Amino acid sequence: MKYLLGVDIGTSGARSAVLTEEGDFVKSAYTTHTYNIPNPGWAEQEADVYWESFCEVAKEAAEWVEEQNGELAGLSISGLTPDVLPINKKGEAIYPAILWLDRRGTDEDEWIRKNIGEEKVFELSANTVDPYYGLVELLWLKNKEPEIYKKAYKFLNVKDYVAYKVTGEITMDYTQAGCTGIGFDIRNKRWDPEMFNKLGLDIEKMPMLVECEQVIGHTQPEIEEATGLEPGIPVVAGAGDAMASMMAAGISEVGENVVALGTSAVWGFLGESDEFAKNMLVTPAVGYKDMYLTSAAPAFTGGVFKWMRDEIMKDVEDGAYDTMNEEAAKINPGADGLITLPYFAGERSPVWDARARGVVLGLSTDHTRAQLFRSGLEAVAFALLDSLKYIRESGTEISDDMVVTGGMAKSKLLREILANALNMNVIYIGGNVSAEVGVAYIAGRGVGIFDSYEVAKDKLEVIDKIEPDPEINEIYEDYYEKVYKKMHPALEEIFADNYDIRAKVDKIMEARK
Repeated sequence: MKYLLGVDIGTSGARSAVLTEEGDFVKSAYTTHTYNIPNPGWAEQEADVYWESFCEVAKEAAEWVEEQNGELAGLSISGLTPDVLPINKKGEAIYPAILWLDRRGTDEDEWIRKNIGEEKVFELSANTVDPYYGLVELLWLKNKEPEIYKKAYKFLNVKDYVAYKVTGEITMDYTQAGCTGIGFDIRNKRWDPEMFNKLGLDIEKMPMLVECEQVIGHTQPEIEEATGLEPGIPVVAGAGDAMASMMAAGISEVGENVVALGTSAVWGFLGESDEFAKNMLVTPAVGYKDMYLTSAAPAFTGGVFKWMRDEIMKDVEDGAYDTMNEEAAKINPGADGLITLPYFAGERSPVWDARARGVVLGLSTDHTRAQLFRSGLEAVAFALLDSLKYIRESGTEISDDMVVTGGMAKSKLLREILANALNMNVIYIGGNVSAEVGVAYIAGRGVGIFDSYEVAKDKLEVIDKIEPDPEINEIYEDYYEKVYKKMHPALEEIFADNYDIRAKVDKIMEARK
């Protein structure tokens, strides 16, 4: 039997998924890694960490296929996005990968806004300007590490670096290019020479761009021992992790949408129009050449709840999340006036403020950790609602149904909060809805085993559907309109001053060591 292998290289680990040629999920493997924070607001990791994680999960999958007397007919890789990893002509990484969580490029962000302008960037790329985007990170590298920039032959992202190690081919798929932003011409799917010239960046240092389903090469003999992958397996370009997850959720029609709820949240809407919504994350759609994926992408949603677990429940060995959800469920909507702004790692859509930080508003003596837990969950809903308002204003077609996936979607309380805050039907789907499964479907399309992505939709099951409560929706609308949406505008200048003061203090204290 023929099998397909998908591997996702994530922020905190790597996963593999094996599918049959009928699209059935049959095997998975998982390994963990982490990232480094060498300075406040930074997030990076050595390239070898990702390669080792890939090798571990790929080898387990390949050995299982061999035990079944099967054949791997195709492989594809998804990964965290965006990120910037410089390599030399030998293909060696010469600097750690600068990750999507990293906010070090604030000076470069301001320079682009002032000298090029958000409108010019939006007209070309359908995206905005923020340190999140890969080309802002790359401009930081040129300005702050000029020797590294000069020595670099190409700038890859993590998953395409792994694909290069597997195939020897240097490419980047269109979804990763969309997240790289700034200099990507989204309508013509190319790097824009004029914008690169304005940025002062070398366009020849960027990878060749390819369709997500394109076969970019084959597994090389020299990686067989490390990965267990036989030589000659076709390797398909793949996609960013959130975009791959959406393919596993069977998104295929205009207006359909799905949100992946993890450390961050990415809520993708499939559409045909190139009248793009501002302040969102926009990429070409996987599998549909004339369609786009508009995504609301708040930076740190489930991450807030995880931070609460790590800091408040750190002495609880088992069942911490269950306890947090149980306690939060006993609290009224609005957490008795406790509103959390989830900007712990800055914010992406819709405010795009790298200097913003988390806020808990309304603390009083009658509050307990239970209100804090509920407020952490409600912060996910408010952050998504903040983007939904922008998307609706753009005229983007949106279904009444919101499909949810990811680790945070396991919380029924969160699903109820989402339904009531967003005034949408929240559909929790079962099956195997994850980036590694989605990218295995992409591999199947690339090598011609699957005719369409309908095969993914056919494998799903609806576990739960929650409809909104109109009365509770009014409560959340009040909190959103009168409190939440006013918090960032009121605090924006304070955030900037606080950020600058901390940076100055860090510099002074570092000099004293």
